[in-house]
Amino acid sequence: MAEIKSHKIKISILLLLTLIAFILIIKASSEVSHTQKEVPLATKGVLDLRDWDFKVDGIIKLNGGWEFYNNELLLPEELKSVPVVSARNDQAPVYDHIPGIFGQQGYCTYRLKLLMDNKDELYSVKIDFIQNAYELWADNKLITSVGQVGKSRNEMVPQKVPSIGSFYVENGETYLVLRVSNFYNKYGYIDTLILGESKDIMAIREKKLALSLFIIGCTMMAAIYSFGVFINRRKEKAQLYFAIICIIIAVRTIFIGEGFIISLLPHLDYIFSTKIKIWTFYGYMPFIVLFIHNSYEQIMSSKFVEMSNYLAGAYTLIVMFVPIEYYLFYIPPFELFALVSLFNMMYKICIVYIQKGKTGYIVVVGRDLKRHFIKKLKVDTVYIVVVGLFALFITRINDILYEYSIIITNSFAPLGILIFIIVNYYLFRGL
Repeated sequence: MAEIKSHKIKISILLLLTLIAFILIIKASSEVSHTQKEVPLATKGVLDLRDWDFKVDGIIKLNGGWEFYNNELLLPEELKSVPVVSARNDQAPVYDHIPGIFGQQGYCTYRLKLLMDNKDELYSVKIDFIQNAYELWADNKLITSVGQVGKSRNEMVPQKVPSIGSFYVENGETYLVLRVSNFYNKYGYIDTLILGESKDIMAIREKKLALSLFIIGCTMMAAIYSFGVFINRRKEKAQLYFAIICIIIAVRTIFIGEGFIISLLPHLDYIFSTKIKIWTFYGYMPFIVLFIHNSYEQIMSSKFVEMSNYLAGAYTLIVMFVPIEYYLFYIPPFELFALVSLFNMMYKICIVYIQKGKTGYIVVVGRDLKRHFIKKLKVDTVYIVVVGLFALFITRINDILYEYSIIITNSFAPLGILIFIIVNYYLFRGL
């Protein structure tokens, strides 16, 4: 009994430390500035940055109220008068908050006046996510664009990839004009735009790209190794499932983040790439269930595994044949099941092998072409497996909330998966 209590205390402490670590990581990712002073917000279309020192205070988010012109695609020269009067309805502009949702399918224009010291620095704006075509102007200069904006589905060309636009400040102020159109998703989401000195913005992009390439490299190496093991031990299906998990994550990482695949294939079909992102958002979960089930002496119930497989098939068919604008409606049930699956796997490993365990070992079954063998892992080592699943669980929750713009952070699923892969690669490398 004392040993069981000790196991409970250890796993609780490890999970708590893991939770704290990820909270700190997620919190740090949402804070781009490094100052103790109050961060200014845009108010009624104006953001005063005259007291903001980019060298000392760092990068700033362009959050707050922007001038908003719904169902209008206005160019900077059409927005010269102050106060601005709508080109169509002779009404003063309304203000809309960025980040946020600009409504359902349609098009619109945002404008923000930046008050800044007149310096010779080159400034840049980084945009990670806007659905699903946009242009960003600084004064009368187009500084970046993704896809092609239009007033109808036929006029616009959709694309979703991060971009950076640079400009110089003249006469102590700059007007940013953002033209957006969305006819391919149910709602139009606009993520946080960040502003800083160009070298700092480019450094952020390079770090994110480096992390993506690192994850791709790690997952592909793990996939090749596990698949090689499976070739030599055909009955050891856990290695095959692990390789499939790694490949799916590598593919997803190529398509998300800094849009590595789009830079290589700029004319890649938008609907195809979006369906790949949607499918890989959930597609690896059934293989994690199969991997855990086959690695730990059939630890999951057969009905649960069958349900996971059936849902995977249903999800694949839905992604293939349902238009992408409806994905927000059919994803939630599968995401709920993914969270239940992760929690169930953690529970099974903790309860079945630790609470009921009369030994300090967990049994892992393996097979090769000539023999059936059993490897015993110390329970202290099994804690690491639970932490790997818990990392997946935390990052999964973050990504669900981020996907629906409930929180404005970043996608951390690749990081959670990378931890899971490293943990299991370490534990099973000797099988």
